[in-house]
Amino acid sequence: MKKNGFIVLLAVLAAMACMALAVQQRMRFPLVDRVVVTVVEPFNRLALAMHDQLVSLKEDSRTKASLQEENEKLHKELEGLRNLEYRLENLEAENALLNQMVGYKQQHKGQKLLPARIIGTGLGDLHDAYLVDKGAQDGVKQDMLIVAGEGLAGVVEEVYPTSCRMLLLSSARMRMGARVTRAASRTVGVVTGSSLPDAALKMEYLPREADIKEGDTIITSGFGGKYPAGIYIGRVTKIQFDSAGLLKLALIEAASKLDSLEKVYVVLEVQEGLQTEPAAAAGKTGAGAGGAAVDGQAGPAAAARQAGPAAVPAVPQASDAGKEAQP
Repeated sequence: MKKNGFIVLLAVLAAMACMALAVQQRMRFPLVDRVVVTVVEPFNRLALAMHDQLVSLKEDSRTKASLQEENEKLHKELEGLRNLEYRLENLEAENALLNQMVGYKQQHKGQKLLPARIIGTGLGDLHDAYLVDKGAQDGVKQDMLIVAGEGLAGVVEEVYPTSCRMLLLSSARMRMGARVTRAASRTVGVVTGSSLPDAALKMEYLPREADIKEGDTIITSGFGGKYPAGIYIGRVTKIQFDSAGLLKLALIEAASKLDSLEKVYVVLEVQEGLQTEPAAAAGKTGAGAGGAAVDGQAGPAAAARQAGPAAVPAVPQASDAGKEAQP
């Protein structure tokens, strides 16, 4: 047994010596070369695969870090672009609103206007009232009209030192004397709302035979002297009759967007001589289809008193005629 073990040991040593010589290329042993390649190749492949895997992981880590950094950068750029887009849209809306306000002032030089801003909506239970940032210190008085966009938006209901409460034209509590501007008609009635800012206004107390039709322009009548004449209210969109069929009812689309008011004008005074043609005519023409109560006074009586003074302030001083007109 010892002899056999010694022989095996010698064979192994001889094989290892041959492999070493073959590896160092001092001697060539084809058979030994094939054995060496067969034995070493799997280890080489494994080592190469592990190396490639490590390199791939390292590259993936670098790529992931680079992509994350680039992604964060793109997110910041996108956020900046969105903020810029928002600012541009806001500036465009602000510019359009200011142009609209300037345009109104230029087209109504007969109106003494005080720029103001809406600073509060839905005041407690008064969902038909807004808070405006101008008050008694700025010359604002009760019952002055407030315009926005192209026409009437509401009335000053209550005045505070530095602010005032505005009753929307769309309020069910609103009663505004109004008239058709069409020369062949001159029909008068009372405009009121339904307390829904986006709902149509209503022109009531119109006789069945009243000459009013879709598309007619409606302005304040000025009858009674409480409110100035010639302020644009809106256009007639539909004509209806009451349940008894005795009176007409006109639905009006307001000139101002009452559900999205921001900047407004308080009408401090109206000079009829400088009004546009429809507005100027408002102070010089008598009642059309009389009988409707306007601005809290009887239509025929108000029409008889409509003499057309040179300047009609938004809140006139009390006079004998005004006292007689009150119920």
